[in-house]
Amino acid sequence: MHIDHHTPLSPRTAEATLANYSGPDTTATIMAHGLLATIARRDKQYEEHISRQDTILLQKEDELRQKNLAVTDLEERLQTLRDRYLPTETPPDGYRPNGEGLAPYLVIPVQDGYCQPAWWVKKLPDGQVAALPKEYEPEQPPFISEIYATPSQPADHDDDDDMYYPVGPLPLWLQQLFRGPAAMFAQLSQLVARKGDWGMQAEVARYRTLECRVQDYEIRIAQMQAELATFKQAKDLSQARLEAAKLDKMVSELRYVGRWERGGPGPRAQVARRGGRR
Repeated sequence: MHIDHHTPLSPRTAEATLANYSGPDTTATIMAHGLLATIARRDKQYEEHISRQDTILLQKEDELRQKNLAVTDLEERLQTLRDRYLPTETPPDGYRPNGEGLAPYLVIPVQDGYCQPAWWVKKLPDGQVAALPKEYEPEQPPFISEIYATPSQPADHDDDDDMYYPVGPLPLWLQQLFRGPAAMFAQLSQLVARKGDWGMQAEVARYRTLECRVQDYEIRIAQMQAELATFKQAKDLSQARLEAAKLDKMVSELRYVGRWERGGPGPRAQVARRGGRR
């Protein structure tokens, strides 16, 4: 009889069947018990092998995870070093590519008297601009500079009025805009912001500030001159009262003490000279 013709049994079923068998032990039963013992031992060895393989696999996965973390950390450190020390052409926060309408004539001084164009620029308050070259180091400090209005250049188009517009003093109406109230100057400032570059905007704001300071000093000087005139008038009145009271007669014995006022040396110089003779 071939083995394939029998119904397959699990080791547990076969073991339970033999445990319930009450007949005499035969060669078949002894062989069955031996086969069950072998199967149980093989099952245990297989389970132990699988357990060891699982442990090894977990260790390998943990090692791989640690290596991946180390690689990620090295990549981040390398990127940090690149960002810190390698030049970059990425615009920093708040900066714009320099060009027409910004600070096109601004240059950054370098060693030995050479200069390089200001590639990245950022407008600062008080008529200043921060500039960086095209390639810069991330921790490189920007070049801070004042910006000024530059002479007008002839336009590319054939506009005779623009090309040959004469350079002359600021007209009175324009000076009045600078000297006028804030609302009047705001109209000028807004128009220049639309049409002028950063240098022109800074120059207009600078002129307004200087004009306000000049006006403040003129007011202070006028006030001081008025106070000086008041003090002089009060002094003249006091002198007239002293003359009417004949103070000179009252203290006539001091007439020689005041000789230094008529061109002679002062009292301190006379005392010092007398002391030297001693």
